[in-house]
Amino acid sequence: MNGPDNRPVGGRLGEVVRSSSTEFVTQCYELNRSPSMGSLVTCGEVSQIFGVVGEVATESLDTTRPLVPKGRDLDTEAEVYSANPQLSRLLTTRFTSITVGHAEAGSISWRLAPNPPRPLSFVRECTDEELRAFSASVSFLPGLLSSRVGSPDQVTGAFIRHAASAHPDPEEFVVRAGRELAGRLPGQLRRVAAIIGMATR
Repeated sequence: MNGPDNRPVGGRLGEVVRSSSTEFVTQCYELNRSPSMGSLVTCGEVSQIFGVVGEVATESLDTTRPLVPKGRDLDTEAEVYSANPQLSRLLTTRFTSITVGHAEAGSISWRLAPNPPRPLSFVRECTDEELRAFSASVSFLPGLLSSRVGSPDQVTGAFIRHAASAHPDPEEFVVRAGRELAGRLPGQLRRVAAIIGMATR
């Protein structure tokens, strides 16, 4: 059952199909319906695990049958999908999230969880309230900067931008994050400036 925006009721995006201590991969219920890079997502019913979306991919479900062009004689991309309804069964959208913390009994810890998410855990995008609570501390930065998922600097900048939008004073949050970055990356002022630049665009 889907809601008015065609997403499953309850805000679920998909389910965990691969996980490790540092990251987890979610397969989306809907093709091309993933959260954007830098979004904060959560999964787990007993121990809530937080992840930042670092990479999104849409690919063939069957790796032995790669996708081939189908729109040579069509005018728009929408026509390609309407003329090939089987695409929703042949393709899948997955996103990889960098684990940045977990919570138990409502208490947030900005460290890796004792165990990775269970396979088939439900994944949803965090609410503004959850995003604001999680980013009350900028202790999440080391995990993002050291990740090998996607481009760490761009993911960090995108997350700072998302988090800032959930705070009453977005500019103050960006300044605070910038100071923490400068402390974490001594002698790399250009890199810090580039990350903050991405966070404010």
